[in-house]
Amino acid sequence: MILVLFSFLVLASFQDDVEKLLDTGYAYYDEGLYSEAIQEYDKAIKIQSDNPEIYFLRGISHHGLENVRMAVEDLEKAIQLNPDYLEAHQELGYIYLVGQAPKDAIAAFDKALILDPTAAEIYVNRGTAKCMLDNATGARKDWDKAMALGVSYSEFMVCD
Repeated sequence: MILVLFSFLVLASFQDDVEKLLDTGYAYYDEGLYSEAIQEYDKAIKIQSDNPEIYFLRGISHHGLENVRMAVEDLEKAIQLNPDYLEAHQELGYIYLVGQAPKDAIAAFDKALILDPTAAEIYVNRGTAKCMLDNATGARKDWDKAMALGVSYSEFMVCD
């Protein structure tokens, strides 16, 4: 009984440490101090390497530093640990979109939309990726869906 209680207390202490590191890392991220945020997330991973949130947060911090390869690796790790991590799929799609990899972006957005088919912004981004591939019909369909869900960036939702 004492061993079980001790184990519980140790685990609770580690979880508190991880939460503090995540909070500190996010505060750094929010201030644009991405390297400092990454250092906090690295410490958290040493304590709890199976936590997908840590990899997600470190991934978006790497993206803030334009370390695309490392951002993608971290987001993929977050997804490996939690295949239903909507935000990780969405962020991965966004990285591919701005990196001019529309096919990869569409694949990531497709997975995100399976998890949340009401996420209007994902339809906007997937439509943009389809437009990049000269699929004006597919782009318009996604943009129409986004508008039906209440999001409209109509001045940007043009596929020439």
